[in-house]
Amino acid sequence: MSERVYWMTMTYGCASCGHKQRVLLERGLEGPREQKIPCPRIRGASRRDFPKEVDATSEGRMILPVPMYAFGCPNCGKELAHIQWSDDRVLKPPIEGPINVRRFDYPEGRLRDQSCGVPVQPRRGGEG
Repeated sequence: MSERVYWMTMTYGCASCGHKQRVLLERGLEGPREQKIPCPRIRGASRRDFPKEVDATSEGRMILPVPMYAFGCPNCGKELAHIQWSDDRVLKPPIEGPINVRRFDYPEGRLRDQSCGVPVQPRRGGEG
């Protein structure tokens, strides 16, 4: 996959001022779970710490989580948290990148013991 493809949206909110915002997730983050693959070697982790097979996308990306807390609130600067889990939505059709909004990108390179989605802030002038 050369272009980043965003398949899901979640709501992140500020407990301090009440600001809410949707963020995008790239394929491989929280899903979609389309196949099982042998668990890849992960730097810093023992083989016995992981199952033999893991959920993956159709292109073979191991499914990784996104952080519960991420991004700074544009109003007060406090940290945003994933809220209203029942509002998580699969995007149909998915959105192809690059895109200048708050999002989580799949980590580049080799996975590590605690790899997860990488929060990306929009560049100046972008949504957010």
